[in-house]
Amino acid sequence: MQYADDVVVQMLGELARRKKLAEPVGLPTGLEQLDILIGGGFQRQTLTYLVGDSGVGKSLLASQILLNSAEWLHARGAGPASAYAVEENDQAFRRHVQDKTGKLPVGVFWSLEMSEGVVAARLLTQATKAATGKSLDSGLLQRGDISDVDALQEGYNRIHSVGHNIVLAFREQTIADLRMTLIELTSTHDVCFVVVDYFRLIQDIILDATGAGRQEAVSRDLMRLAREFDCAVVCIFDLNREGQKRRRPTITDMKWGSGPQYDADQVILMWKDREMEELQVQHIYVELAKSRNGPKGKTELALEVQCGTFSAWRQHR
Repeated sequence: MQYADDVVVQMLGELARRKKLAEPVGLPTGLEQLDILIGGGFQRQTLTYLVGDSGVGKSLLASQILLNSAEWLHARGAGPASAYAVEENDQAFRRHVQDKTGKLPVGVFWSLEMSEGVVAARLLTQATKAATGKSLDSGLLQRGDISDVDALQEGYNRIHSVGHNIVLAFREQTIADLRMTLIELTSTHDVCFVVVDYFRLIQDIILDATGAGRQEAVSRDLMRLAREFDCAVVCIFDLNREGQKRRRPTITDMKWGSGPQYDADQVILMWKDREMEELQVQHIYVELAKSRNGPKGKTELALEVQCGTFSAWRQHR
């Protein structure tokens, strides 16, 4: 228990410390337009849902953000500012915020849908695009096409330089499994960012709950993970709207019950021009449909389908 005036004084002291040290609050995505949209990057102890129809590029965007953020963490040698100050004698805060001094900052990608080979190929083609500008096909790469050895080497070098700032989780099936992995990691690492790919495949089944009740329980477990481990959690939420004609999803499309959209600190919607589905560069709309801590808004990104890389749409007009 804490008194309100003590909490406010502590918050103001933490803000003063951040200003003095010019310490960033959010973890940047590496995409300028997206960083502006979400207010400077993903902040610790927040839950964000990345929402859209199948095939819109949600997992690709998440893996690119993970790679970009890992490069930022590696260059800085530390994660973004903690959501809470840690007082030396305040045991209540120490239960929520790990001591991060000297620990390696990492982002975690929890893949429930894709195999290790698929994730590796996507990261490699995205890194190759960033390093060389060449657009390699991740599908062909998985089938053994390594003809452009020089470009692949440059991509690998880029991943290798930040490899220890990215942790991939494939064996975990439940939130309880992930929590045990994070507990183990925090003994030597500062977990800054967790991507969950994706919501519907989490196997935390509540036998006596309806679909809505299960969704609410899983969402609240993800919210607790963000608070407990002082990290940003970004969870991919796949919509099922195959029979609908609407191009733009709304926040209510993710609603079985009242869980995720109300629990989330942010909800980011993604959709694309249907007329452009077959093009190699697809026009993707990205909308911040919910934000607890700032204004909402919309931006536009370009998805280069072959290499699975996002960039500013204005570059492709």
